[in-house]
Amino acid sequence: FIAEAFFTVDDEKNYEIPAALECKWKIEKAEYDMSGVRWDYGEPFTYDGRSKSIQLTGLPGGITPVYSDNSKIEAGTYVADVQFEYDEENYMPPAVLRCKWKINKDFYDMSNVEWVYDEAFVYDASEKQVFLRGLPDGVTARYENNRAIDAGVYDAHVHFIYDNDNYFEPDSVGICHWEIKKADAELKLLKNLYIKELGERKFTPDYETNADNMSYRVVNDNVASVSDSGKITLLSAGRTSVFITAGGSNYNEVTKEIVVEVNEKK
Repeated sequence: FIAEAFFTVDDEKNYEIPAALECKWKIEKAEYDMSGVRWDYGEPFTYDGRSKSIQLTGLPGGITPVYSDNSKIEAGTYVADVQFEYDEENYMPPAVLRCKWKINKDFYDMSNVEWVYDEAFVYDASEKQVFLRGLPDGVTARYENNRAIDAGVYDAHVHFIYDNDNYFEPDSVGICHWEIKKADAELKLLKNLYIKELGERKFTPDYETNADNMSYRVVNDNVASVSDSGKITLLSAGRTSVFITAGGSNYNEVTKEIVVEVNEKK
């Protein structure tokens, strides 16, 4: 500013009027007291699906903060900054350092997760499976070797599909060793004694079974022989036992005896 002073005199007859005087003067802009201003951030947050934010405390009156990157939902490391709306004509620009802050990943609660498998299954030609129960929300299981039909011993593995951005990898639940036991083969003989004449040559014994594999053994191979398909060929007069065994990859073997009596042709 420039101030001017103009003079008058009472006795103009005897005194000259003094020349006007000028004074250049200034009102300096004030500085806001920012000594008590702090970011309200002490330690990292933990992700929970809700928005987290930080802001300044202790701001003097007359200042309005405009934040950037001070409010987030996802886990990560961020740098919050602030600009101020203030009385620019009368105050110097207020300044505050940026704030580096963090939202940590969370842990899935796997304490209730377990394999659903109590005891060995028994083969019945239907698919059996093992799986996990108690998975927390947001975790999906992708299995390997957890389904089977045939008898055997299996190792089921699991891989988790989850929110990798916001959660740490779920704790391992280990491998599930599981089994489908062989079923007991059923073998029902419709006849136990076959009386034949030598001229009949060949016949097939009558039986019912659920097994997928059959084998046969003749005791006296001078009287008869038996093929892999179970057809009996008569060779000479006499008497012999033939053992029929039902079993296979999915069945426990069971063996039963039939008696073949061969007479001379009349």
